[in-house]
Amino acid sequence: MTNKTIEELLYYAECHLELDKNDEMFTRNALFHELNVGVPYEGMIDKKMIESLKTPTLLLDELRSDNPDLSEYQIEKIMSILSPRPSDIIKKFNDIKNNEGSEKACKYFFNLMIYNNYIKADYIKKNLKWEYQGENNTLEITINLSKPEKNNKDIAAAKNIVETGYPKCVLCYENEGYYGGGKIQPRSNIRVLPLKFKDEDWFFQYSPYAYYNEHAIIINKVHTPMLITNRTIENEMMFVDQIPNYFIGSNSDLPIVGGSLLSHMHFQGGEHLMPMMFAKDRYHLFKKTEPECEISYLEWYNSALLIKSSNKESLLRVTDEIIKKYSTYSDESIDLIANDENGRHNTITTITRKVDNTYYVFLIFRNNRCNDEYPDGIFHAHKEYHNIKSEGIGLIEAMGLFILPGRLQKELGYIKEILTNNEVSISDYLLEHKELEKHINFINQLVIKYSRNNSPENADKYIKHEVGKVCENVLINTGIFKDTIDGQLALMKFFKELGLEVK
Repeated sequence: MTNKTIEELLYYAECHLELDKNDEMFTRNALFHELNVGVPYEGMIDKKMIESLKTPTLLLDELRSDNPDLSEYQIEKIMSILSPRPSDIIKKFNDIKNNEGSEKACKYFFNLMIYNNYIKADYIKKNLKWEYQGENNTLEITINLSKPEKNNKDIAAAKNIVETGYPKCVLCYENEGYYGGGKIQPRSNIRVLPLKFKDEDWFFQYSPYAYYNEHAIIINKVHTPMLITNRTIENEMMFVDQIPNYFIGSNSDLPIVGGSLLSHMHFQGGEHLMPMMFAKDRYHLFKKTEPECEISYLEWYNSALLIKSSNKESLLRVTDEIIKKYSTYSDESIDLIANDENGRHNTITTITRKVDNTYYVFLIFRNNRCNDEYPDGIFHAHKEYHNIKSEGIGLIEAMGLFILPGRLQKELGYIKEILTNNEVSISDYLLEHKELEKHINFINQLVIKYSRNNSPENADKYIKHEVGKVCENVLINTGIFKDTIDGQLALMKFFKELGLEVK
């Protein structure tokens, strides 16, 4: 009964989405119009059950059941109708931040986005997660199952929407409250918070399919391409000055090494501390002209510097020199070529934290050049690892949190069967499950190392460990200065170019 579900949703909004009793009739009539309902429900609803809900999934499933033709575009629109107006959220966020601090303000905003179904918390719970312990570092591995495939109703709804080029992309400010669609996913229930970085307007929102806790996206209000300059670092510092409980980082600004959306300048951040942030120092470095900066090269898989200082101006001078020098730096002994006939190849992934009054700036050196031996990228996941991960290694994975494709849930499940059952030949199994062909070398290595008569628990443990090992090797592939004699000699030469001395 749709009219009953409407009453349940109204009470849910009163409990969890700050719906004022004085706005109830106005909102009810908006839902009547949206769902083509004309008669109010006069029976009882289970208020205690609704008060206990952490997400609206149960009520929305009721709505879908009663209205089989309802698209996700309409679901998001209904949740937008039930949600507070942007100005009310901004006011409350700022009130909490000013009186109780940014951590509690972010918790308020994050939880509100779960309650209004923008953050798909019930889908996110489906993701598979584990840790891989390497020799010196820990990696976090996830198989992403949270983003549901579009169904036919959603495809049909999108087909009927005229493409206008507005908004220009999924990150644009104009998505707030936008009921359109086309190539843009439904996000009319999104809410954003304004930010100011000097003379620039930015805004802050959450990722609907969060890869980690309080996964935030910080976006330029102007649709402008990704670009790594020292202003990138300065903007990151201005963000952590305002939200010191979050880290912030930028994908680099080139394909292969720069994430999936290069057309709109944005950062990612959040509460979660990434594995790289726990890496030890491999080399302690010193720059005579900037004694207030503590500089180190990290014991990490790819090539990363950490610069720490409470002196913002000194730190920015150091990062400015590094960014400019590396943008044109080449060393053919390690296949590092900054520019060629195909354009620019060197760039940097940047991350900033603030601990007490000290800024921590991480710089990861990247290069996207390809050659005949590595047509997908010299410093990209090499082909022998593409069965597990072939996509670009962006900001999050460069810091040690791997987001693996959802296909692996089924494929690794079949491999687990091979490791626990030796009655069926591997060749017969491959004939039955064609999707395993890309994993043949991986399967053979597992069988040689662990045999096939394993308990399901042990098979699962072995597979997760070996997947983690692949992720570790992928990160090593992305490193510019390898842990080899040639790589370390090249690194020392680069330090000298930057005026950095090893202590």
